[in-house]
Amino acid sequence: MQQTIWGTILALVLYLTSAISGGISSNKSNIPGSAPVAPPAISAPAGNTAKVQYGIITHDSVALRSSPSTASKAITTVSKGTALSIMGVSGEWYNVVLPSGTTGWIAKWLVKATDVPTNVKSGKTEVIGYYVEGYAGDRLSMNSLTAHSNTLTTVMPFFYAVDAKGNISGRHNNEPLEYARSKGLKVIASVHNISNSNFSGSVTHTLLSSGTNRRNAITNIEKLLKKHGYQGINIDFESVWPSDRPYLTQFFRELAWALRPKGYLVTAAFPAKTADSRTDKWSGAYDYAAITPYLDYAILMTYDEHYKSGPAGPVASQGWVRKVLQYATGVMPKNKIVMGLAGYGYEWSGKTGRALTFAQVESRVKNYGVTPRWSDSYQVPYFSYKKKGVPYTVWYENSHSVAAKMRLTQEFDLRGVALWRLGLEDPLVWPKIQTGLK
Repeated sequence: MQQTIWGTILALVLYLTSAISGGISSNKSNIPGSAPVAPPAISAPAGNTAKVQYGIITHDSVALRSSPSTASKAITTVSKGTALSIMGVSGEWYNVVLPSGTTGWIAKWLVKATDVPTNVKSGKTEVIGYYVEGYAGDRLSMNSLTAHSNTLTTVMPFFYAVDAKGNISGRHNNEPLEYARSKGLKVIASVHNISNSNFSGSVTHTLLSSGTNRRNAITNIEKLLKKHGYQGINIDFESVWPSDRPYLTQFFRELAWALRPKGYLVTAAFPAKTADSRTDKWSGAYDYAAITPYLDYAILMTYDEHYKSGPAGPVASQGWVRKVLQYATGVMPKNKIVMGLAGYGYEWSGKTGRALTFAQVESRVKNYGVTPRWSDSYQVPYFSYKKKGVPYTVWYENSHSVAAKMRLTQEFDLRGVALWRLGLEDPLVWPKIQTGLK
């Protein structure tokens, strides 16, 4: 592991203090629309019924062909032991994707095939909490973890960053890991692409577009999991350039090949979207249908519908979340979908916003004598107030808005929920989560 620890800590502190939400959508306006180099097209499964396998080449110098025939052109040769993804079948041939992203056909008898393994027990409902330390001595997440460990099933420490070359850095804290394990909770490491206090599309482009860099990242991720005894990995790559879509899918293929056969869970945070647009600057890189077969579950970031650098509005309105889930359940297995819950709110003055914890929201209600209002159409609370003659508008999440969203987990038969982040939330959301999952 690279020891660029203090640089990562500084970047993370700046990031977390500038946006409690983790900047999940606050940098949308800074995302380039395209990468300098157009990546190759990679075929992908479609819909919930897609059957994806992985395989190992069993012979030396196997020809990858352009079509399922020995008379077709040999695109390249593949060495014994190469892992690949099997995307389809035609007679005695497999349609495959190599680690480089090259697609083609290989005769079945030259490949040992098996299903991509899953390491999640069927029927187990997940209640995941992201564990974040925004500054030295930050106990918000730890206090929430100890208070609500009876509801949680999984803790995800948000400690680690990956750079463009695949090196991992970050400040590890063993306290939450030991406590979570003592309560029988799973602990999954979250790795992000934050650089200079923001999620970096340029970092992920250099990382994902290079087979060498991808392999280095996967090797270092596995070392991280082994060193600290994590049960799996959560990939939180945001602001990924839309044109890196096939590279991102390929990364998850390779990550699954490396980790899932060894018993590790492979999970990811997905930008929320209501339809698939390959050119969308925020979510275009994420091909839900193609990536999900390589995951044990996918966490939908169903928050930041409105964000601090945009116009005021709900963090996650009920109708918008419903539309995200309607799209997602149409292209992904329901038992892999985890719905994200926000524990925070935003306060806007004009076009400028800032993130607030629930405790900060309550403080404003008390200090300015405000009576919060409830939006029947959005199913979330909000209020306005003035400070020194300047008007402010606050939209936030509380136990009532979370209770409404928990009804969606039952309606769509989801895997569970994930809270961003432990310690920001209304304490009364926890009984609502418990009730909503029954």
